[in-house]
Amino acid sequence: MSSFTAHANQSYLVSGLHQHPQRDGVYFLEGRFKNQQVVIDCASFLHGITVIENSKRDFLMLYESECYGILESIDEYSQENEFACLRVNSSEKAWSLSKSNGDCP
Repeated sequence: MSSFTAHANQSYLVSGLHQHPQRDGVYFLEGRFKNQQVVIDCASFLHGITVIENSKRDFLMLYESECYGILESIDEYSQENEFACLRVNSSEKAWSLSKSNGDCP
């Protein structure tokens, strides 16, 4: 898997998620992502967030509890008809998730 840093510090406005049709524990985030696909993988040996653009991948490893925490929070916000703001900083190996209050670019 190749890695790139074009998305070193990105924010994603997330409206929900849906499960990969053939892989339990792998979810695609739903939202308006410019030519990108954001995947949360809580099933593989390495849990993480993968941002895919033009066949290139940027991967941020997560602990198992972080992975499932992200999924649970996004699902909770979605059920409340709220958006989540997922911020990923792959160069610093950091992420944050919050309920969006219109502050997620």
